[in-house]
Amino acid sequence: MSLLSRGFLRVPASIVRQATTASFTRAKSSVAVIGGAGQLGASIVDAFREKGWAVTSIDIAPNDAAERSVVLKEQSLVGAANEALKQLEDQQFKAIICVAGGWEGDGD
Repeated sequence: MSLLSRGFLRVPASIVRQATTASFTRAKSSVAVIGGAGQLGASIVDAFREKGWAVTSIDIAPNDAAERSVVLKEQSLVGAANEALKQLEDQQFKAIICVAGGWEGDGD
């Protein structure tokens, strides 16, 4: 069960309706999740996969639940962006979601 389905993520109802309409699910839509191997990112990957989307995870670690996983080895921001662009130059996405960060969940 994903965070989205348990009500932890607050998504406007209009976006949920759009994401589940026949026009979005008829052809396989694709989404890129930057930070897709982290706790929040993995939940987002799962939620989109459950809806039939083709999901690409972009992170410093792989996410086996994603249809495609781009693992970044470059440490600098510009280097990582260029590395991702090179690997994804043939891709088109309906949405790009960035949840990359360093949240540790310590409650502070």
